[in-house]
Amino acid sequence: MGIDWWETDPALSSRARRDELARENAELRERLARLEELELGRTQEEAP
Repeated sequence: MGIDWWETDPALSSRARRDELARENAELRERLARLEELELGRTQEEAP
């Protein structure tokens, strides 16, 4: 029980670091997509 605790610690495991970076990258891509949608909506409202 708890023998592999370091496998999920990004400070100790390169696989955990990759997993964390992949998760963060996906979150940032989602945020960027939402911001782009908001900006596109504003741009379309301002167009004559």
